[in-house]
Amino acid sequence: MRVILTAVLLVGCGLSEQAGAPDEDGEPLGAVKSALGGDTATLRVALNRTPPMHWVKKAKIATTDELFFVAAMSVPSGAHSAAFEIHDAFDNLYQRDDVAFEGGHGETRVLDSMPVLGTWISQYDMRGRWTCQLFLDGSTDAAALTAFDLH
Repeated sequence: MRVILTAVLLVGCGLSEQAGAPDEDGEPLGAVKSALGGDTATLRVALNRTPPMHWVKKAKIATTDELFFVAAMSVPSGAHSAAFEIHDAFDNLYQRDDVAFEGGHGETRVLDSMPVLGTWISQYDMRGRWTCQLFLDGSTDAAALTAFDLH
């Protein structure tokens, strides 16, 4: 059910941030070579789902309801899949979501989320450096990776 709802969200989210754009400190977030040719994919973390995006590298467990992961990439037209793997500070897989999406002309954006408040994260104070990896179309090589701190 989560995969279907996330895919529906993508159609109307209208994200406007430019892929590969630098964060507030001027450094690119999560840009690596895409598994689909020489294009780059970016993966960034935000506190909100709709523009203007509030990009973050760290978030407070006690006040964060949910974190959003925004992947931006160029892919050929047609059906694709994106797998978001979120690992805790000890590199244990905490959450994996598979999202179906349609590629097209120009940049394609895919959105995923992770609840924080009211989950094991807040109940067990799971602080530290977390990571999120993006895998495209069943590839075993990550198309993008980003890190964020929960404190």
